[in-house]
Amino acid sequence: MTLFVGIDVSKYKHDLAILDEHGEILSKHFRFANTYQGFQKLKEHLETLELPTSELRIALEDTGHYADNLIAFLQNIGYPTFTYNPLIIKEFVKSLTLRKSKTDKKDALSIARKLLADPTPERYTVEPQLQELKELTRYQNRLIHERSKNKTLYVRTLDIVFPEFAKIVKNVHNQFVYDLLSKYPSPQKIKRAHFQSLLTIKRLTADKIKQIQEAAHLTIGNSSLALQLELTQLIDMIRIQTIQINKVQEQINHLMTEIDSPITSITGIGQRLGAIILAEIKNIHNFKT
Repeated sequence: MTLFVGIDVSKYKHDLAILDEHGEILSKHFRFANTYQGFQKLKEHLETLELPTSELRIALEDTGHYADNLIAFLQNIGYPTFTYNPLIIKEFVKSLTLRKSKTDKKDALSIARKLLADPTPERYTVEPQLQELKELTRYQNRLIHERSKNKTLYVRTLDIVFPEFAKIVKNVHNQFVYDLLSKYPSPQKIKRAHFQSLLTIKRLTADKIKQIQEAAHLTIGNSSLALQLELTQLIDMIRIQTIQINKVQEQINHLMTEIDSPITSITGIGQRLGAIILAEIKNIHNFKT
């Protein structure tokens, strides 16, 4: 005998419904809190069914992070757990009624009915490794987005402080540029710097130093203390975020080695893009073509 459980997830509490193999309702509107005590209440409720964990299938909507801890809890105690995209549940609910109205309720019972009717729920299994990959790739994407914003602000500030500088160095995001501007964040400080001191900056050539110092004498830039502070702090943030992005990538690479997917054998798809694709599609069989 197999039972089908639907859980409607929200921030502070969850609702549960249970159907048997014939679609008969065994439990409806069972509510438990999104807390340790609530999870124990759920566990006790499921144990009253007196079935092996493998005979109890549980489905939830994939509605963001509110379900993550619940999914991990259910998997840890051995229950087969599946997640459906909310659009799938919405279309399933529509298929059950002629009304097709926006008020059709996507509740726990609807989720349980979808699970009962699904011949291949395995496609929606939550794989812990893919869940971890999704967290890492999305976090890395946020870091990259924030770094891009800081790089834009950095270029803006540098254009005000020393507008002639970019034409000389070509790429204002080179490490030697960051090193130079962190130590000498204004044209005045650059032109007063000792030539030998500037030569200690890696990859900064004597020819470049000469050009930069000549431009610093004739600059139209504004070297206010406020702009100098902003420039150095933006460089600090860019560097910190780059370190963070690389650390996240190391963890992604480790997970990708464990998963051992052939996706990176496709030309043009490396570890980062491959990880994003796997994390977001979850199961390739979810797609018809």
